[in-house]
Amino acid sequence: MTDHVPTLNQQAVAVEPTLADVLQHLEAASNLSDSRRRDLKSAVSFVAKIWGAPANQIPLDVPAIAEKLDTVNPVARGMSAKRVSNARWGLMFALRHSGLKPGTLGGRNNKRLAPAWAALFDLQLSKRHSIGLSRLAHYCSREAVDPTAVDDRVIAALMTEVRETSLRRQIPKLHRETAKIWNELAADHPDLNLSTVSVPATKSLKTRVQMEELPESLREDYKNALSWFGGSDLFASGAREQPLSEGGLASFGNHVHAAIDALVKGGADPASLTSLAEVVTIDSVRRILRYRHEKADRKPSTFNTAIATVVVQIARDWVKVGDDQLTELKVLVAKLPRPKLAMTQKNRELLRQFDDPEVLRRMIALPGRLFAEAKKDPSQSKWTLAKLQSALAIAIGLAIPLRLSNLTILEFDRHLHLIDRPGAKSTFEMAGDE
Repeated sequence: MTDHVPTLNQQAVAVEPTLADVLQHLEAASNLSDSRRRDLKSAVSFVAKIWGAPANQIPLDVPAIAEKLDTVNPVARGMSAKRVSNARWGLMFALRHSGLKPGTLGGRNNKRLAPAWAALFDLQLSKRHSIGLSRLAHYCSREAVDPTAVDDRVIAALMTEVRETSLRRQIPKLHRETAKIWNELAADHPDLNLSTVSVPATKSLKTRVQMEELPESLREDYKNALSWFGGSDLFASGAREQPLSEGGLASFGNHVHAAIDALVKGGADPASLTSLAEVVTIDSVRRILRYRHEKADRKPSTFNTAIATVVVQIARDWVKVGDDQLTELKVLVAKLPRPKLAMTQKNRELLRQFDDPEVLRRMIALPGRLFAEAKKDPSQSKWTLAKLQSALAIAIGLAIPLRLSNLTILEFDRHLHLIDRPGAKSTFEMAGDE
């Protein structure tokens, strides 16, 4: 008796699902409204169009789809960036809903945190920390990793999961931000015994001469200079009268590092750079400017202008070169082409719309219209709240030119005091140090 060998048609062939399978699921799903079904199918079809192939020929390879979407230039294709973004998140929702790709990330994570992580989040973390570490907390809760066990390997594993199971953009940036926020938390709560993790360098920093490759004396001088410019000791003899802000100091250090990198790549022997005094000699600055000018294709560059400005600051305020050398440095730096300070074409076109009185009228009336629509909405959903927030933000922006960073931290009863009664006045307050 011989064994029966099935024919090819009878054999079970494992076929990877495609976008066509997602469309088929959406069509059959009974728990989707008609409008939601239409929007999700549109998102899937849009991705197929971007891919340039029929939906049944596009496998559900999340990293490959993410990479493809990242290469899309909306302007070149005659579409808005928002259209691409909506398609990205619509596809993720469709994948989760279909169940064809188990483990797909995205959306709100409503699962409970492990006790150790819940206790950590009960410490009244700042909004930056609670939002920035939410993904890490849920991942570690699922993988049974306590906060004290978080290290570089845990962060790297999280990023691998995000890369393989989501369409999240700029994962290297997410990695850097997660690592920085975790280190901030560890520094703010030393009693928790949290380990700090490595912060990945940006692409530009990876290609630079690393500070560790330079003489120790230069690294020490660089560190001391940043400490002085940042005003680490306000009462020290010779302390800087106006210390740089935290962000300003980070930018300053970045420009000094870029200058040293240009000097070495311009032909200087790294071993000869024993202090910042060697970085700001006439010959050194000439090398720096030549290298940076060539790197910018001999075109005006805002970054190069900033480097030149910082080099002069180091020479004048830290190294304290003589008047003759400082004058010669300024003459040398003045030869560097500087970009013209003008509004971009995109911004000019944006503002030109308001030359039309009707457009200006609609803009001024927009906050009131959004507020009225939100008050009439019986659902009182998160979208209602978003509409109210938009109305308030636009109204404030029309009256007070706030920075976006200030606008996003506003709180009721601290900055905004609203009185919703006829004839009453609402007030806005913000401290100078905010």
